[in-house]
Amino acid sequence: AQVEGLMRSRALRGVSVDPGGYEVRIVENGEGNTVVEFTEYIIASATLVGQALLTLGTPAQQSDLLPALIAGEQVVAPAYLESEDDRRSVMPETTAQAEGSGFVLSGGKRFVESFEIAATLLVTAREASGRAGLFLVPRDSAGLRQREWLLQSLDRVADLELAGVPVAREAALPGAWEAWLEVLDGAKIALAAYATGAAQAALDLALAYSKIRVQFDRP
Repeated sequence: AQVEGLMRSRALRGVSVDPGGYEVRIVENGEGNTVVEFTEYIIASATLVGQALLTLGTPAQQSDLLPALIAGEQVVAPAYLESEDDRRSVMPETTAQAEGSGFVLSGGKRFVESFEIAATLLVTAREASGRAGLFLVPRDSAGLRQREWLLQSLDRVADLELAGVPVAREAALPGAWEAWLEVLDGAKIALAAYATGAAQAALDLALAYSKIRVQFDRP
């Protein structure tokens, strides 16, 4: 039994790219059984990073990462917070210095979720020209150090230090930085879709069980 609570982009179904074109799809097995699988790290990766790729990414970046994100086969951890209260910060302090055929990232990020299982990070950084952007950074990159710790909620997060982390030029998402704030808002809508789908699945399970439940030898 399986629930597929992952975003399905219309772009991946052969229709034009629509950053808001997500749906929650529940898949049941042949016996009609349904199990709700509402995994937080997949949600964060698929909603926020998926929105960023659709809004700011190149076609190559979208085709390389979106199918794996949607299938839950790969996690890309968003790394954009630099303090406790900068969720909508206008400009990151982390820098991206052009060097050779790529960039070198320097700075720090806080409260990065899913670092321990992510293959790639989506890092916000500011270029020397003042332009800010997003960069896809492999988790095992040289110069990337982390300190993992637990929040009071028992969620595991990581603080990152980027000490001259090299990234290829094609790892940069070319979209306008101003669209990043729209990405954050769009991710909230996708997360609401997740919650709606999970709530409906939970209700369906409860209703089905209420019809067969027996207590004190009585239905």
